[in-house]
Formats: sequence, C-alpha cells, structure tokens
Amino acid sequence: MDITRRVEIARELLRLVGEKTTTLAEAPIEIDAARYVDTERFERERRVLFLERPQVVGLSGDLPEPGSWASHEVAGVPVLLVRSTDGVFRALLLQAPEESKDAPENRDRESGCRPHRETDSARVEGAKGG
Repeated sequence: MDITRRVEIARELLRLVGEKTTTLAEAPIEIDAARYVDTERFERERRVLFLERPQVVGLSGDLPEPGSWASHEVAGVPVLLVRSTDGVFRALLLQAPEESKDAPENRDRESGCRPHRETDSARVEGAKGG
C-alpha cells in the first residue's frame, strides 16, 4: 500500500473518531454464520493478524527495573518479557529448537533440548518478577 493511501486511511479514521462514529453500510447486510466458526479461517486470521505482525506485549511500567521479567502468551505463543540490565524492554519467543520449522531432521530427540530438560528454563540473571 502506498503512502498516499495510508494517509487517506489515517485521515478517515481520525474523522470517524472525532465524530464518534464508524463506517456504516447503506442497508443491513447478511453474513454467513459459517464465517465465524470456520477453523481454517480462524487459523489463517490468527497467523496473519497476530503472528506475522508486531504486537504490543507490554508497557514500560510492566517491567520497571532492570532484571524484572514476566511471561506472556500472544495468540498461543509463549513469550518471555525481560527488562535487561541495560534497561531495554525485550520480548523473547519461548520456542524449543525442535518446535521450529527450521529444526534439523537429524536432531537427537531423546535427550531433548535444554528448555525442555530444565524446569527453570526461563531464568534471567537477577530476576525480580514472575
């Protein structure tokens, strides 16, 4: 989408907010209820809207001091939120290597990966939260 179209959309959204309204159809419309219970559609929307786009996972006040952390889930994906010692708020995906689509086929699955072997896999040095 080009910048001109983005500006048009932004202006229209600001107008709607200012007028405390929304876009309205000219007449009532009928939508097939199957659209709301279709599992393939749900998975596609979940992937496109939540997994392929940046997400707000926390506010700076959620992790106020270096070393603080919290766990969170975004569309079913576990995420570790940390305030690192340099003060930066970071979000890390908690995904074991064998769960990755890029996992090597010849991986030794019997020993597992470190996050699955350790019960405290989400340790953060100097952690103060939970």
